[in-house]
Amino acid sequence: MFYFKHDGEFILCNEATLKLFDYTNEEFIKKPFIELIDESRLAQTEKHIKRIYHGYKDHFETIVQTKHQQRYELALTAAPIYKDGQIAAVVVMAKDITLEKKQEILLSSQNKILEMITKDAPISVVLNHVCYLVESVLDGGVTSILLLDPSENRLIQASSPNLPAKLPKVINNIPVGYGNGSCGTAAYLKKPIIVTDIEVSPLFKDFRNVLLDYDYRSCWSIPILDNKNNVFGVFAIYNQGSCVPKEDDLEIIKKATYLAHLIIKHYRAEERINFMAFHDDLTGLANRRLFDKRVRKTITEATKDIKIGLLYLDLDRFKLINDSLGHKIGDLLLVEVAKRLNACITDQDTASRQGGDEFTILVNNVNKERLENLAKVILHKLDTPFYIEGHEIFVTPSIGISLYPDDGDEVAELIRKADVAMYQAKTKEEVIINFMIRNWTNGIMPD
Repeated sequence: MFYFKHDGEFILCNEATLKLFDYTNEEFIKKPFIELIDESRLAQTEKHIKRIYHGYKDHFETIVQTKHQQRYELALTAAPIYKDGQIAAVVVMAKDITLEKKQEILLSSQNKILEMITKDAPISVVLNHVCYLVESVLDGGVTSILLLDPSENRLIQASSPNLPAKLPKVINNIPVGYGNGSCGTAAYLKKPIIVTDIEVSPLFKDFRNVLLDYDYRSCWSIPILDNKNNVFGVFAIYNQGSCVPKEDDLEIIKKATYLAHLIIKHYRAEERINFMAFHDDLTGLANRRLFDKRVRKTITEATKDIKIGLLYLDLDRFKLINDSLGHKIGDLLLVEVAKRLNACITDQDTASRQGGDEFTILVNNVNKERLENLAKVILHKLDTPFYIEGHEIFVTPSIGISLYPDDGDEVAELIRKADVAMYQAKTKEEVIINFMIRNWTNGIMPD
């Protein structure tokens, strides 16, 4: 509560008012009320004050600035005080609604962000909106969101729309660990790390000077955790000048971090669902659906002089391995075969599991000779025994090849011809094996 005279100067206030504005009583008294109003609300507030001077009680909201330039949103109830029939002063009851207003902004913006997710907006765009949102409700501060790469245990820059262009490169790819900035440390300890003075903090030894060049003196890093306390990433706020988050700031950051958690969780689930739709559950290779799609796309984009190769292979007598050693060993063998196949091809090619022990490989920009050489490489690669749970397993594949456009210009036709060629190869090998067995039983040892 506070009072000001008809000319606008304060004449009395309570302790709560002094604490809010961060003035001593001597500094506050005789200061004009209008000087404390934020410029964005000045004209509107003056209209309300004029109405009170005309004898009306009024309710309105405004934004004020404290001695140290902090901004608060207040709900005011003001009424005139009369003496001898004249307005002598104005009494004002003030309620701090800063957090309430910020939470209203958060709620409305959160709904917009959730709508963006349902419309399949890219995750970078959605996370940028979260950064913009937090920056709009905090008193200063620039935000950044880093995502954890679990395979490397590093934090990758995902969103920092308002950081100077040089900084995202500097704070990208931070290892998770104590002492790797407040972000790496927060991810490691799984708790907020508030650094109020970067210049003296031991956590910023590696990139302290770059932050200080832009006058970033404090950084608040909050880990983004899932429901099982696993780290998704880190939410960071950089401030120019040394400062500590207020209680309101921490509440806002807490809600924003939870929102970021929901976003990351959704996109990770979406990524997993998409992966499962186009990949084999057991081996992780492309499934038949994705393989056919890539072959069609490659054919569509191929120029006149480009040839495309298909290899179709299966493992000879795989059923015998399954029956004798069990399906678990058979599955583990298929996983290892898939790894070796991937090691034989380039990033531009695609290995696929068609089902069972059958695999296909799409090879871009190839001729028949190179395709036959690749088949030999695969045969050699699979010739080395596999060691699975104490079992030494030898496999021999049969491979058939087809070539676009020589053998057809449709996916089904190319696969069919490669499949036929594979069975021809398998038949020849079985004839040789049977011949060897007959001669062996007749006492003739094979060379």
